[in-house]
Amino acid sequence: MGKIGKFPKYGPEAERMFIEGRSIYEIARFLPVSQRTLERWRKSYNWDEKRRVYRSGVFGSVAALEKLLLQKLEELQQLPADQVDSKRIDSITKLVASIHKMKQEMDFRTQVVNVMYKFSTFIRQKDLTDEQLQTITELVQDFFQWARSL
Repeated sequence: MGKIGKFPKYGPEAERMFIEGRSIYEIARFLPVSQRTLERWRKSYNWDEKRRVYRSGVFGSVAALEKLLLQKLEELQQLPADQVDSKRIDSITKLVASIHKMKQEMDFRTQVVNVMYKFSTFIRQKDLTDEQLQTITELVQDFFQWARSL
């Protein structure tokens, strides 16, 4: 199958995996696509920029909240003890809770990807027909869509 023939079947999944942090090497082990082909797709479809945007959205939000938390803590340190009120403490507590929740969600998604990576390694060891592989691929893609909505 030529490079054009593989992209419709494996390209979207490979792109998603790359954008979410997998290396070209890992993707080539996961999907029946060579590293060379993946590198070509990476350049042709601008995966690096998509990864940067994805990371700035997910990780950038956490980083922005952490920066805000540091600012609030520094402001709190500068205040005399009698000016530290429950409103300030409450806002810091809410920031910490938000950061914690966002990091837990990122950890969950990472765990999902790792489990599915192990599952795909298991599946590749089985003697399956193309139709069975296609069905499993579609189910895995549906699962990732579902997991993103959590």
